[in-house]
Amino acid sequence: MHDAHATTPSPQTDPQTDPQTRAQPDRAEERHRAPDRRGADVARQVAVVVGAVLSALAGWLGSGAAGGPGQQEVGDGALAADATPVAPGEPAFTIWSVIYAGLFAYAVWQALPSRRADARQRRVGWLVVASMLLNAAWIGVVQAELLVLSVPVIVVLLAVLLVAVARLGERRASGVVEPVVLDGTLGRPGAVRWRSTRPPRAGLRAGSSGRSTHSTPREACRRGPAYRDAGRRGHYHDT
Repeated sequence: MHDAHATTPSPQTDPQTDPQTRAQPDRAEERHRAPDRRGADVARQVAVVVGAVLSALAGWLGSGAAGGPGQQEVGDGALAADATPVAPGEPAFTIWSVIYAGLFAYAVWQALPSRRADARQRRVGWLVVASMLLNAAWIGVVQAELLVLSVPVIVVLLAVLLVAVARLGERRASGVVEPVVLDGTLGRPGAVRWRSTRPPRAGLRAGSSGRSTHSTPREACRRGPAYRDAGRRGHYHDT
């Protein structure tokens, strides 16, 4: 006799099609990859700091501050301000002080824990490191008076910077510091945009004066006979 209390067997679920079963390996894989991704992020942050220090050290040595020849003195003055008609003047090189300051500021900012997993830093961090090392290499090649090798080094440096600027354009900079220390230092134009956070007033029509171009009947009556006459005709435009 059939048992009325017998439970019917539940249908077997396919592990390949069950969403819960399929999600378990994915979560386990994410937990497995998390430490590896964190290690790569920390390595990138450390590399940026080291690259900024090496780049500034190379610039200091290339300026002749350590007792050696300055960049404008090597190669019998081949890089001097008056070497060629298109050579930049001496005041133009003062921009490097601003660039090195920006690189140091970026190195400190990106080393913060809150910037570790930032998608934008992951896209350009290693490119910034490459640009700083190439800049140091260019100074070293020039100091060694290997001016022929300095040309391919500067070309590669330009290519790296172009790729970095293109990647910066893929995502919008956040906050106020990032557009200055990252986009501004790498020379991305239009990175800093000052926008007003004040909401527009309701009922205002766009105009040069920012005032409303319409008046209420009560306002028209208060302003005089001309506005009262306009109010009777149904026109409430300011003059």
